Amino acid sequence: MPRKKQEADEAKEQAKAAAGMMKAEQRDAKALEEALPEAMEIVTSAEEMLDSVVTAASPLSVDFADPNSEPSQVAIKDTEAAVAKALEAIKLARAKLNKNVSEAKGFAPEAKRVALTEYSTLQEKLNETQKKLAPYARIRKDQEQKQEAKKVTAEVADRKSVV
Repeated sequence: MPRKKQEADEAKEQAKAAAGMMKAEQRDAKALEEALPEAMEIVTSAEEMLDSVVTAASPLSVDFADPNSEPSQVAIKDTEAAVAKALEAIKLARAKLNKNVSEAKGFAPEAKRVALTEYSTLQEKLNETQKKLAPYARIRKDQEQKQEAKKVTAEVADRKSVV
């Protein structure tokens, strides 16, 4: 008889633990449901900043654009400003995601798995955005190098025509 009572007590304890775990899963799933849209929004915002960088740099993509012209200089300045804004947006998004990941590590197992998967995907998007942004961060230097290359090419062409 005592053995059956002990088994019944153990079953009650297991049921209590399962109910507690279920409650924790629901609580953490709700927390994720509330936090995820904001995290997605800040990542989307950072991605949109990249679009503004590309737009600002578009006048510089024309091969015959004079790097010293007023429109080229304005485009370089606009691009540099857009890059700075995009980098700040990425920095803020990364900080928010890191905070969310830290919080998610304390979630119940299933909610934790889902949260870490979602946040990992968002972090990958940020990394991709930052990689795409990198060439624009050095736009002034690239334009100066293009100008120097054109100058050298013209000098070589002049020397060939003299010979």
